[in-house]
Amino acid sequence: MIINNLSVIERQINFYNVIENSIFLRNKNKKVLLGIMERQIEKHIDIIINKIKRDKNNYVTIIKEIIISDLEFVKNNVK
Repeated sequence: MIINNLSVIERQINFYNVIENSIFLRNKNKKVLLGIMERQIEKHIDIIINKIKRDKNNYVTIIKEIIISDLEFVKNNVK
């Protein structure tokens, strides 16, 4: 599940970059699409964070904290 969500996030970030760099979209349309993509990326990051928090027995605490902090960093810097 986590790998699937990470691959979805990767595709969404790639699509986000395509939209952001598009010269064919009007700024208003670009802004709306980027907002939608940001929310979708945040949703998938939250899913992964919650999955890791629930599976306490499967992750060493330090690794869990590193993964969560990295994902939160990505989430906060997508905008």
